[in-house]
Amino acid sequence: MTEKTEAGRTYFEIALSALEVGSVLTFDLWIQHNAKRPVLYRKKELPFAEEQRERLRSSGIDTLLVSFEDAATCKLYLERHLAKRLSDPKLSSEERMKLFTDSARSTMQDVLGDPLADDVEQRVDTLTESLCDLISGPKALHTAIAMMEHDYYTYTHSLHVAIYCVALARAAGVSNEARIADIGRGALMHDAGKCRLPAELLNKTGTLTQEEWRLMQSHPEEGLRILKDSGWTNPVVLDMCLNHHERLDGTGYPNALSGEQISFESRINAICDAYDAMTTDRAYQGAMRGIDALRCIRSDGAKKYDQELVEIFIRALLMK
Repeated sequence: MTEKTEAGRTYFEIALSALEVGSVLTFDLWIQHNAKRPVLYRKKELPFAEEQRERLRSSGIDTLLVSFEDAATCKLYLERHLAKRLSDPKLSSEERMKLFTDSARSTMQDVLGDPLADDVEQRVDTLTESLCDLISGPKALHTAIAMMEHDYYTYTHSLHVAIYCVALARAAGVSNEARIADIGRGALMHDAGKCRLPAELLNKTGTLTQEEWRLMQSHPEEGLRILKDSGWTNPVVLDMCLNHHERLDGTGYPNALSGEQISFESRINAICDAYDAMTTDRAYQGAMRGIDALRCIRSDGAKKYDQELVEIFIRALLMK
């Protein structure tokens, strides 16, 4: 999210294409010409018309500014109108993916900031619907990868893992859309337990102590407790949250499951979770190249990860 500060007011950018024609704005819109101070363009509680969109486009304006004072209402507006905007045939695949990733990052920051909030499951369902519609093949996966951020945050990581998991499930032959959606939901919520870990632990640059590692390993079970406490009953979501760090050779946690004890969904999650963690900048290590991360999962992790799924994942990443 790009921030701009002017005269004590801080703004963030939203795409012109994110605004739904005919909708009533729940936030003020500002525009900035060149280096001049932002000026109020359209006040909240007024409808946004096609005429305004075309006038802005003809002036070369494709992004507008919203004050952080209106951030909460703007987030909800973008979520509410996301599915309809993504169905606009005038948008390119890149524009659709950018709208999705911008809105999804914001949603997941809220969701994982307070996974016990009353509206979390409904917001995740809405996000999952758009995710599954968009990630439909290798081209869509590559477009999504191009939009990914390289700095690691739990909310961006969870979104990336969900994108990879849906793509891998489809490539592996899963055709039942309800099952695909469950995998997407589970991936989005797999790290819910990390909200209970101290920031200094998540961001530590040095080696974890034995006690710190024990605390880090508690996050799958803590996530399961959070999801159950907030009313989640979906067995796939609960399974992926609890078992995404289990490994086929029994060296994972929290329950040292092995082989067929680990579900197909959690095997997918394990691969995608590891790949994204390796290819983003962490506090304690820089991002690996994708090819090096795949080598770790394929050779060093040959006994830990389902190698049939790893091969399918590699083909999905390499296919254009």
